[in-house]
Amino acid sequence: MTVRSERIREFLAEYSPEALLCDGLDDALVGTTSTWPSHNIVAVYDRDACVQVFMREGMDWTEAEEHMCFNVEGAYAGEHTPLFIVFHGEQE
Repeated sequence: MTVRSERIREFLAEYSPEALLCDGLDDALVGTTSTWPSHNIVAVYDRDACVQVFMREGMDWTEAEEHMCFNVEGAYAGEHTPLFIVFHGEQE
């Protein structure tokens, strides 16, 4: 677990304990946001980093992408479901 993901988990535990987190994807956890119209605070993951985690676990790119699409992004679990973003360009 990274320092950033640990801080995000602590923030969510205090301010949004109902927020759902993805097992095994701590390396891809990048922040939080609030949703409309409920104003729930939810976890935010870097989508490309999620795919990279699956590839490190042994999936090829196609398998990792399909797993991400159908089993992660497609697993809507209500208003506390995490969001997945794609960064366009360089990250710090």
